[in-house]
This record gives sequence, C-alpha cells and structure tokens, in this order.
Amino acid sequence: MQLSLLSVLILTTALLCTILGGHAWRHSNKSSARALACLLFASAWWSFWYGIELLLADSTLQYVALVLSYPAIVALPVIWLIFTSRYSGTDGWLTRNRILLLSAFPALTVLLVATDPWHGLYYQSVETVEDAGFYFQNLTGGPFLAGKRGLFLFLVCVWSSAYFPPDAAGFRQQQIAGHFFHVGRVGPFCCQFPLCFRNPSLGVH
Repeated sequence: MQLSLLSVLILTTALLCTILGGHAWRHSNKSSARALACLLFASAWWSFWYGIELLLADSTLQYVALVLSYPAIVALPVIWLIFTSRYSGTDGWLTRNRILLLSAFPALTVLLVATDPWHGLYYQSVETVEDAGFYFQNLTGGPFLAGKRGLFLFLVCVWSSAYFPPDAAGFRQQQIAGHFFHVGRVGPFCCQFPLCFRNPSLGVH
C-alpha cells in the first residue's frame, strides 16, 4: 500500500462522480440526463480503479486494476458521443444497433488489454518503475494502441465536422450548447494527434 495525495484525490473524484451520477439518474426524465449519469458513473469507475492502481505496490495487482479500469476508459468516448447527441437533439441516428456497433471496438480493446501478456499487441512492455518511493507502471504502447489512436481521431473528426441541422427555433439555444459539447469532445483526441505517429512510453496512463 502506497498512500499519496494523488491517489486520495482520484478516489475522492470517484466518490463525487458516483454521487452526482446517482443524483442525475434519480432526477432524470430525459434521455440526455440518463446519458449524463452513465458518463459520470463511467468516470467514477475509471477514477476508482486508477486510484486503487496508485495505492498498490505490487506490479501484478497494478495491472489487474488497470484491466478493470479499461471498460470505463473505452466506454467514455461512446457515452460522451451519445450524451452530446441527445443533449443537442441530433440523436435521430442513434439506434440500438448503431450503439452496439460503436461499442464493438471498445469491447475489442478491453479483450486485448486483458490478454496482452500473451500477445503484446496493446502494450509491448509493462515495467514497474520507482519514483520518490512510489511504484508506477511504465507502459510502452504496441501496434494496436497506435492504430486505435489514429482510428479514434479520424472518426471523431469526421463526426464533428458533420452538419447538425437545427430543430425548431425554441431549441436553437440547446443546439448551440450541443455544438460546444461536440467541440469539447474533439479537444482531448486532437491532443493525442502527435502520438499517432510515434510509440512513446506512456507512463501510468
């Protein structure tokens, strides 16, 4: 056990996201509110296992915590897309089959991370490093990780450049707010653009 301020803050974030997600779920009568709740629950799940990973000193247990965090990590872009689409009123294309199709690639990612010690497609190497008395995982990305970054970046740019026709005039303000949410979604992916062309050490995450 290696208690640090960072791990406490991350676990506190998990608790706050859980509370806010529960509040949004209980007081929601719109699909966008339920999507927001799912977004918060996924953030809580990721934060919880990341905090646990930082608390652990054993490399095997750290990797188990990493694997357990991945369902939320890869689900967040899909849930964020669903939330922004429903909030902005542009969710007519969101059928159940299309949501399942969007979830196929994240599900494959979780499977590859869980079985990575046997094939090394997602992480070429996983090493434990010590810094100021704390032990962290030093992860070197494999070919699938680099390809995933490029694919996600391409899909997000294509989707975000699409035209979202406005609904009735009364929903114009909500449409504009939805566009800001879409821009906010693109930012984190664009920041990873340089990483699509090289294979650096990833640090903890």
